[in-house]
Amino acid sequence: MHEFSIAISIIDAVEFEAKKVDANTITNLTLDIGTMSGIEFYALDTAMEMAIKNTILDKTKIIVNKVQATAKCIDCSHNFEIFHITDACPKCNGFFHEIISKTNTNELYNSSRRHSWKKTQINLLWP
Repeated sequence: MHEFSIAISIIDAVEFEAKKVDANTITNLTLDIGTMSGIEFYALDTAMEMAIKNTILDKTKIIVNKVQATAKCIDCSHNFEIFHITDACPKCNGFFHEIISKTNTNELYNSSRRHSWKKTQINLLWP
């Protein structure tokens, strides 16, 4: 279950950013995570629930937004929602496509995290 290590990383990132602005509490945390990120959302919810105890996020309202992955068919240029890397294009049944939304695993782990602060609210975006 790698979701627990992801939860710990999220908490570490929030605590690091909170210290920069001397925030003692975080009221809301919004996570935008792609459907092709390799994360099991139920497992992440459970991991976050356990991991936030006795942290700055202990009383925080956490919202996880699922960002639907989209792909573009190489054969016919049709854009479509993709649920698995082996999904065929619904228009031409072609299997060659590129992911066009920023929701794949590499971007989840390798992208820089952008933090926007509004009073005590943090938004962590995983492009």
